[in-house]
Amino acid sequence: MLFAAGRPAATFYHSDSGGHTEYNHYVWNGTPISYLIGVPDPFPVMAGSPHATWTTSLSAADMARILASSSINVGAVQRLEVKERTPGGRVAVLVVHGTLGRAELVRQQPRLPNGTPSTYELRSTMYSVTNEVAANFYISNGQETQTQKTWDGLSVISASGQSQLPVSPVYVLQGQHGPISVSAQALSFVFEGSGWGHGVGMSQWGARGMAEQGYTYQNILLHYYQGVELTQIVP
Repeated sequence: MLFAAGRPAATFYHSDSGGHTEYNHYVWNGTPISYLIGVPDPFPVMAGSPHATWTTSLSAADMARILASSSINVGAVQRLEVKERTPGGRVAVLVVHGTLGRAELVRQQPRLPNGTPSTYELRSTMYSVTNEVAANFYISNGQETQTQKTWDGLSVISASGQSQLPVSPVYVLQGQHGPISVSAQALSFVFEGSGWGHGVGMSQWGARGMAEQGYTYQNILLHYYQGVELTQIVP
C-alpha cells in the first residue's frame, strides 16, 4: 500500500496525462496534496497511446448546447480565449465571449461537460483552440500575403504602438475603396490536444510505457505519487 504522513494515500489515476500530470488543486477545488503534484510524463507516447494527439471540432450551435447544459448563457458564442494555463500546461481558465457577455470556465469546465454526469466533449484540458470564421481572408505585411481563417493571434498597429487585436463581433478594415466591415463571429472552434482524463496521479498509458522501458512497479508508483511510502501489508 501507499502511505503519506502515516495514512493511506489517495491514488487517483487517469488514462493519459498528455505529457505532464497535474496538481490536484488545479483540477478540483481543495487543499493541495503533497504527493499529487505535476510531473513530466513522456511515457504514454512511448507506449503508443491512442490519445497522444487528438482534434475535436465544435460548431457555434454545439457550443451553445454545451453551455446551456451548465446553465451558462452568453448569447451567441463569438470567440473562445485561453486566459490562463496551469504549470503543467493545461487550460486553467477558458473565457467564452458572447453577444450577451462573457463567462470564465475553470478547473474541469474547460473540458466542456455535456450534461451527462462525468462526461465531457473534450478528452482533456491539455489543448489549444482556434476560432475559425466563415471564410478565408488575407493578411499582407508588404512583403508577403498569408491566408488566414482565424483572427487569433493578430495584432493591430495604431499611433500608440502595436497591441493584440481586441475581441470584437465586427472589425472595420481600411480598403482601397474605403472602410470594410468584416464579421469576426466564429462559426467553429477547433481544439487540438493530447491526453485523456483529469491528469491527476498515475497515467495508465504512462505506467505501461514505464514498464515497457524496464521500470519496476516501485519506480512507477514513486514517479506518479512522489514522496509516498510503499508499505507491504502482512496478513
